[in-house]
Amino acid sequence: MAPGTNQHSEVVSFPTMSLTISSPDTRRSACSPLPARSRRRASTSWVGGRRGAAVERAGRLGDAWVSDTRMPDDELLVELDRYRTAADAHGRPAFPVLRRNLVLGETDSNARRSMERVVTVSSRGLVPENTLVGSPATVVERLLAYEREGFAMTIVRPVAVDHGRILATIALLGEAVVPALR
Repeated sequence: MAPGTNQHSEVVSFPTMSLTISSPDTRRSACSPLPARSRRRASTSWVGGRRGAAVERAGRLGDAWVSDTRMPDDELLVELDRYRTAADAHGRPAFPVLRRNLVLGETDSNARRSMERVVTVSSRGLVPENTLVGSPATVVERLLAYEREGFAMTIVRPVAVDHGRILATIALLGEAVVPALR
């Protein structure tokens, strides 16, 4: 009971609401929504880095490590192991993210011809041997191999000489690659 009255007050709290019940005078009841408490933090920190200290920093401080598109596969796997070791040493879950440039064609030969045009016109930071180049089946095979190595997610950047080819790549990616990976 509230002091000096015949009224009883009770506060009931739920994860997203605080409810005050006053009886018998219901005019004194209140319902106060509280901010929703997420089980996840409000933001995440993805840390990019090519090798060494930068990769260790991703494991120590980041929620994910984002690889460099220029890394050859042998170096990529060494740095993936470095990242996992650092994340484990700091009690953090490892979430490695693969970044690769992508030249996707209806066939492998079509994709290789597109890649040759891109390299001829502008390399745009491309390392051809580290670029995903091929038909949907070839690209799916490569992406599954990266997944088996432990990459949790892949970010691809379609590259082409003209905007129409980039749009066609995105369409083919959505029609033939993504469904095959599900």
